[in-house]
Amino acid sequence: MQGDPLQTIRRNNLRRLIAELRADGISQWRALAQSLGVDPSVLDDIRTGAPIPDALAREIEWAMQRPFRWLDRASHGELA
Repeated sequence: MQGDPLQTIRRNNLRRLIAELRADGISQWRALAQSLGVDPSVLDDIRTGAPIPDALAREIEWAMQRPFRWLDRASHGELA
């Protein structure tokens, strides 16, 4: 997965979403996962290197009110 450009983009964008949530005062792992619409164990798996599958990417976008395939885009400018 390390060489997969899509996974790199998704991870970078997921980091942006987590940073946004932390800026809003959400910092506990369970609360971060809940805000992202995922189970904390799934988020932990991603943190330790698991890929972000398409279905999970779409769930995160929906939970965070982002457009379809937002997580797959290399640059965004301002967060929506």
